[in-house]
Amino acid sequence: MDRKELLAERQKQHKQCTKSIKDFLNNVIDDQSFVESNEFFANETGGKSVIWGQASIGGKLVFVVAQNSEVTQGGMNKQQAEKFVKACNVAYDNNLPTVFVLDSCGGKIEEGVALLDSYASILASAKETNQPSICIVKGNALGSMALFASLCDFVYMTEDSVMSINSPSVLSAQENLVGNANALFGAKLQSENGACTFVVKKEELGAHVSKLLDTLYSVGDDLSDAELNKALGKIEGASAKDKIIQLSDKDSFIECYADYA
Repeated sequence: MDRKELLAERQKQHKQCTKSIKDFLNNVIDDQSFVESNEFFANETGGKSVIWGQASIGGKLVFVVAQNSEVTQGGMNKQQAEKFVKACNVAYDNNLPTVFVLDSCGGKIEEGVALLDSYASILASAKETNQPSICIVKGNALGSMALFASLCDFVYMTEDSVMSINSPSVLSAQENLVGNANALFGAKLQSENGACTFVVKKEELGAHVSKLLDTLYSVGDDLSDAELNKALGKIEGASAKDKIIQLSDKDSFIECYADYA
């Protein structure tokens, strides 16, 4: 097999292995906007476990970093961590909003001490920037990836998402909890605990993230046609949320942590 045939075969394998995560991304990003970078990072397994590149959401350019749980069953290893960190650094260097898609069941125990160093590098890569970081928990965000999610500006979960710093099975045994992981550590609980910013349906992710980006980047828009002296409706007895909605532009208010406190 010559080099051209070998490259074609690797591209075919990569496309097959990343189909599931790319199908998920299509629910979030604009159609056919994703341009992948570093397809063949390290060896094949390391390269497929994380995909990253640029895309647009609602016409706005963003950087996307996504874990592919089809590889190593979502288990973190050294090469996956290296590619994840490299993607983060490129995103921050380009000064773009970054969308992280997390789906990891924890670390691969055979990695040993190297795994601790890998997680440390991932957490250290969550730098403070002047661009928003948006985390979407696709499936599981367990262990240190749950910590990484907490370092992002906004965290999305769907009805199928599970997030926990410790192993759900170990916690369930220690606390004598009854129920599956989703019921005990899913979106409902994390939303009530303040660990999750938004809980949305998978098919609504793209529209919600697009609206969030529109709102974040609307500051400084032309106000020449704004109705600065508009009359408010009756506010006596109205809730704080209703008052904010009346003061805000139409359909612009996005409530964060709606179920928390």
